[in-house]
Amino acid sequence: MGDAEKPRRVGGIEEVKVKTLPQIMCPRCNRVMVVERKRTETEKSGLFGTKKINYIDVKCPDCGSRWSEKIEEKKGCFIATATYGSPMSDQVESLRKFRDYRLSGYIGKHFVNFYYTISPPIARLVARSEKLRRVTRSLLKPLLNLVRSMGH
Repeated sequence: MGDAEKPRRVGGIEEVKVKTLPQIMCPRCNRVMVVERKRTETEKSGLFGTKKINYIDVKCPDCGSRWSEKIEEKKGCFIATATYGSPMSDQVESLRKFRDYRLSGYIGKHFVNFYYTISPPIARLVARSEKLRRVTRSLLKPLLNLVRSMGH
């Protein structure tokens, strides 16, 4: 591992990468707003339950305006990622593109919400077992062939 790949140590503490928040400009005075807090709310989601939405609350240090901004996070294909070992694998990318472009209608969105509700515990089981990964790969193969034949 080269020096560029090693985490730096600063004052005895290992530096870690942190997800950056978007820079939000004040709608009144056009200054950069300051994050006051991050929060998560639960919303009703489709037919199958709830989903968590992340927000940041910001305040303008100059004029005092306050604003809440929704932070969008793209969800992954949990079971496929557990099966193929990486969210960047070609198989996962194909399934993600299929989801984004073909399952964006009313029924597709409800199916995806249902999938997000049931898939995390299944993905945890698959990730722990090579045998389950092999079985899941064989079950996903026909779907992947179909998805790729559609250009994804």
